[in-house]
Amino acid sequence: MRRERADLVHANAALCARVAGRRCGIPVLHTRHCCFPPSGIWRSTALRYVGGAFNRRLSDQVVATAEAAAENLKQYGIPSDRIRVIVNGSEAVRQVSEGELEQARQVFGVGAEDFTVGMCARLEPCKGHAVLLQAAKRVCERLPGISFRFLLAGEGSIRRELEGRAVALGLRDRVRFLGFLEDTAPFYRLLRLNVNCSCGTETSCLAISEGFSAGVPVIASDYGGNRAMVGDDLAGVLFPTGDVEALAQAICRIAQNPALEAQMRQAARARYLRYYTPALMTDQLTQVYEDLVGSK
Repeated sequence: MRRERADLVHANAALCARVAGRRCGIPVLHTRHCCFPPSGIWRSTALRYVGGAFNRRLSDQVVATAEAAAENLKQYGIPSDRIRVIVNGSEAVRQVSEGELEQARQVFGVGAEDFTVGMCARLEPCKGHAVLLQAAKRVCERLPGISFRFLLAGEGSIRRELEGRAVALGLRDRVRFLGFLEDTAPFYRLLRLNVNCSCGTETSCLAISEGFSAGVPVIASDYGGNRAMVGDDLAGVLFPTGDVEALAQAICRIAQNPALEAQMRQAARARYLRYYTPALMTDQLTQVYEDLVGSK
């Protein structure tokens, strides 16, 4: 940092970068992307005070990627005047030709007539895939006339467990585990509904904003920053975290109402353009940089 004559250090939770910035006399900020309520020893008021003092010493500013993350930082002792809320922006999902879509259908094992419900997330317990699988069973039983396919994009430590659960629920032919996707554009362009079942960590979910950019409405748990991301318009539907029945009902309601689905697709695209473009995020972040460098 000294050799490059850095003017500013922006760390993504890297403690060593923050310490190095301080030792070089450079303004420091870091970003909080997740949302974990204090647990264990962190419930101690004294420890939160010490932790807050430590963070204040190492960072001039903290960027929270959602109001939920900002509230979480305050629980850990960070004062509100050190926190700036800047919601994540995401690149719009690119357009995909019909030929590429047809190729993706073959790879994913879905047909043009299928009603595709997708989830793009790490296969970890905090993402709530088990809730979606249970809801999928109820949806398929209640609406046998609709050919549902559930596409799960992502890898993680519980893949085998989830695959086994899908088989046990009788969903072998309904659920597709796609693994990690280098290019998610065909995935989003094939979806009719995007689902987020998170029960931990979520602030401003890129899978939601990427889906919005492709005009895909979301059904999301009300955990963390999801409520603010979905908003009050028709871009999506919230359900109580972990509520299998509420999720199943939401999927059924939209799948049975093409007019509602069309309205939601328009609202999803509009919400992306209004709140989640890279330009909106970088404009706000640039202002934080300018303020910190100016204060130096």
